[in-house]
This record gives sequence, structure tokens and C-alpha cells, in this order.
Amino acid sequence: MKSSRILIGSAVLALGTMLAWGASPAISAQPATATMARQGRQMRSPAEQAKMMTDRIDKAVTLNDDQKTKIAAIYEKAFTDMADARQSGDMEKMRSIREQATKDAQAVCTPDQVAKWPAMGRGGRRGGGGGGF
Repeated sequence: MKSSRILIGSAVLALGTMLAWGASPAISAQPATATMARQGRQMRSPAEQAKMMTDRIDKAVTLNDDQKTKIAAIYEKAFTDMADARQSGDMEKMRSIREQATKDAQAVCTPDQVAKWPAMGRGGRRGGGGGGF
């Protein structure tokens, strides 16, 4: 009786392992976006990212419609260029694109708006400096 329970348990364990190994190629064959979405991250288009960034800036400094349009265009191009740089693994280029986009967006704003410019990015959310994204 005891040995049959052990035998059944071993068979179930072996079957589970075989099923897991059999499913692995199907999971790894999925595109990276599916894997990232499964991990709780969402891949957004450059236009969606630009809109989110523009909304975040607008919330902090109150942009007019003309400024929103110009800043959204600046960030959409920046996010597109950064995606290309990320594909090539050029982190320095990504940093320079981000810095230039922030300077260009701030140039659209008034000095009062720039003074209220939100601290964004990973350090900014924790209270650190930075004026980019």
C-alpha cells in the first residue's frame, strides 16, 4: 500500500516534469513583448509614451494646447529614437536623446513653467534629481 503511493507520486512528478519541459519551447518562442507583458510590464508605442509624458508635464506645469502638441511631438521622436538605440544596446545614445528631448521640451515652455518642471525618471520618483524621463 505504501509503495503504491510512492509509485503514484513518482509517476505524477515525472509526468509534471515532462509536461513542463514539453511546454518550454512554446513559451520561449513567444515574442519578447508577450514575455514582458506576462511579467507585468507593458510595451507602449512611442506615441503612447509621448502622451503619457506630455500629460505628466501638463499636470505639473499646466501647458497650453500649442505647447502640448509641440512637446508630444518632441517626445514621440525621442521615444522612437531611444527604442532604436535600445535595440543596438547604445545606452550612452539613449541618455543623450533623453537629455536633448528634455532641453527641447523645456525650450517650448515659459521660464515659470521650467521652474516647476517635474523631476522624472527612476531617481525622480524617489525624490532624486533629474529633469528628464
